[in-house]
Amino acid sequence: MSLRLLYHLITTHERTIKVSEKLSVVSGGNQKYQLCLARLNFFDDGVLEAGIGSDVPGLALELLEDVVTMEEADAIHEAFPS
Repeated sequence: MSLRLLYHLITTHERTIKVSEKLSVVSGGNQKYQLCLARLNFFDDGVLEAGIGSDVPGLALELLEDVVTMEEADAIHEAFPS
């Protein structure tokens, strides 16, 4: 539910909410955000907690695509092989 809320806030107010600026005040905040999105994107039924909806991986992927470069995307894909 929290990812759906975050997705709605970021996509609705993307010009006023600068996620990377907000996360930069936390040590490793941007990396932690990317890691969480990557884990949700490559979600496998039964591996993570129950209650994660089938739409969550797609939402996580959209948010992840907005914050990573092509090189980072390749590294994430290597870290989470299908």
